[in-house]
Amino acid sequence: IMKLSDIADVLNGYAFKSTTFTSEGIPVIKIKNMASGTINFSEVDYYPEITANLGKYRIVKGDILVSMTGSHLSQRNSAVGKVTRYNLSYPSLLNQRVGKIVPKKDCDPNYLYYLTSVSTTQEFWARKAGGAANQANISPGIIKSLTFTTKDLSSQKKIGSILSRSE
Repeated sequence: IMKLSDIADVLNGYAFKSTTFTSEGIPVIKIKNMASGTINFSEVDYYPEITANLGKYRIVKGDILVSMTGSHLSQRNSAVGKVTRYNLSYPSLLNQRVGKIVPKKDCDPNYLYYLTSVSTTQEFWARKAGGAANQANISPGIIKSLTFTTKDLSSQKKIGSILSRSE
């Protein structure tokens, strides 16, 4: 048995000030943009540019994102712990309460995506969430506490490859 922390890190998003948003520039991905497992740009805010201090909050194609705030499991469509993969060819920035799950050296990114995007993972995180009656929150620590059966890197690559063919 392993924990997610053995194969991945979790990065919190940046707390942008709403006064810094512009009508064009680099998209800022917020929880509201992570609808139904895809990135929804209908109500996206923009930041003028990626500065050196924002570089670690950069999102690129293939990055795995997780909503760290949402509803409890009774409202599945907006439940905390939703995972999506960023599949756009241009970069965006990570807003606060959106996490980026970053694979470590001995972790296949496709395997990591499928491990974190299954409903049992979202249920695990949602059950551990804190917060008020209508809002659930999870921390990087809760995300990294996910346990699963150990798979070596070559098995991860096989599983990730097989599952990615069905997309």
